[in-house]
Amino acid sequence: MNVVETFYNWLVAEHYSDSTIGEHVATIKRFEAWVTASGYSSSSHLTYTELLHYVQEEKKRGVQTQSINLRLNSLRLFYSHLKEEGIRTDNPAKRIRIKGAVKTVVQDVLDYKELENLYHYYAAYIEKQPVSKPIQLHRRQRNLTLLGLLLWQGLTTGEIAKLQTGDLNLSKGTLYIASTKRSNSRELKLAPIQIIPLHTYVNQTRQGLASKGQVLFSGVVVQVIDKLVIELSGLNPVVRNAHHIRASVLMYWLKLYGKRQVQYMAGHKHISSIERYEKQDIEKLTDQLNKHHPFG
Repeated sequence: MNVVETFYNWLVAEHYSDSTIGEHVATIKRFEAWVTASGYSSSSHLTYTELLHYVQEEKKRGVQTQSINLRLNSLRLFYSHLKEEGIRTDNPAKRIRIKGAVKTVVQDVLDYKELENLYHYYAAYIEKQPVSKPIQLHRRQRNLTLLGLLLWQGLTTGEIAKLQTGDLNLSKGTLYIASTKRSNSRELKLAPIQIIPLHTYVNQTRQGLASKGQVLFSGVVVQVIDKLVIELSGLNPVVRNAHHIRASVLMYWLKLYGKRQVQYMAGHKHISSIERYEKQDIEKLTDQLNKHHPFG
């Protein structure tokens, strides 16, 4: 396999969504074309200086700063993958960031009412759908449970895929989320509205779906959630993907709690990760003030 194929397999193993994988792979394919055209023998052994040369050429081509930073994000993941494979000992793209553009963490942020309505609308939607086989009902109950974890705990698809039955404590009303390479462990409260669906899922639905072992959700969870998001976008066209939902949840949490608390709840290893959301919210407020009070 070539480096693009191995990178693709790594992203799948890390539980990135199909759309995200497609974007990163497309970027690396373009990068590989540049590497070949520039006369380099392999992208695997490029240096920090050579990557700066790539950035400079992209700027000369008129590529916007924000787009270059998105490509650099793909390159950081690409070289992280090569480090894990033992092909490199460093990540030459790690410290390269181009200033001059404010990064929007998420566009079209869903407010609390829209997030809450998603759950209620979806619950009503699946209630109305005809059922010809028991497994159809089990899948819908599972999907409602998954939606609750996206909305009330702000979990990533990767975190949901790794949940174990023992992580759920219905008597205490809590959920434990284990740490990953990119996130810290934490224990979060369950919303009251989740308790009954989760109880039904654990004690009935899992058996109906022939789930085995201690994994809470069997199968390819990323694909299940991608299909769920398609249904959700039919209820609210603004919804784009699971990351969009999670980002909206984090933006809402920032209105209620301090940064450190939100950092813990989100599982971020670094406070800077949550400060990006805070910065966007402040800039949005400033923009609104300027529109209504342009002269101060």
